[in-house]
Amino acid sequence: MDKNAEQEKVKNEKELYSIILFVINDGAHSKRAEKKLKNLCEEWLPHRYDIEVVDVVKDFQTALDYNILLTPSVVITNPKPQVTIHGDLSDARKFIAALKLEDE
Repeated sequence: MDKNAEQEKVKNEKELYSIILFVINDGAHSKRAEKKLKNLCEEWLPHRYDIEVVDVVKDFQTALDYNILLTPSVVITNPKPQVTIHGDLSDARKFIAALKLEDE
């Protein structure tokens, strides 16, 4: 791999937002949060995000690992620092501000 290709790969990896959405089953708040998160990501992070949905009823250990006690909650694990947002994301400003996206 040449130096330019390697630099581009590193740049692309840095730009990828890794996001975990913690929900409980298919409840209304969970569905609303997932839809809102996908819409926000498409608007603010097109082609730069990966979303993992974790149902805390089925995978409680992962919720504990991330100190999630409320659902829905969103944890952005990359880029660092890790950010946690609680709620169904009906206030998009929290998401944008948490990631400092208003500067882009």
